[in-house]
Amino acid sequence: MKVRNDGDFATALATLRQHLVDVEREISLVEHGVQRELASALIWEERAMSAIRRGVDGTARQALLYSAEHFEAVAVPKADLRVLKALAEECRLAIAEAEQRQSAGVSAEST
Repeated sequence: MKVRNDGDFATALATLRQHLVDVEREISLVEHGVQRELASALIWEERAMSAIRRGVDGTARQALLYSAEHFEAVAVPKADLRVLKALAEECRLAIAEAEQRQSAGVSAEST
């Protein structure tokens, strides 16, 4: 990608920084959702164990089903997190490279 002048370069760098902020915000939201689902899964698992101790098999089975649903619900968000974290790292590397080029006065080209 060719950058025409320092103004375009600065604008592109600012845009990249904003994308990184947006990706990091999304990571935080997804992580929060994953933690919430895992907490729910553990609560249902504990309820199942309590029902087993009390000998209430039907309740225990239902609680284990709910627990499994919550554990399954985190599979896709966890995959999304891996992708988002990789994207954030790529943004950080691109920003670092751009800043290095900018400080070296080489803003006319980007590889």
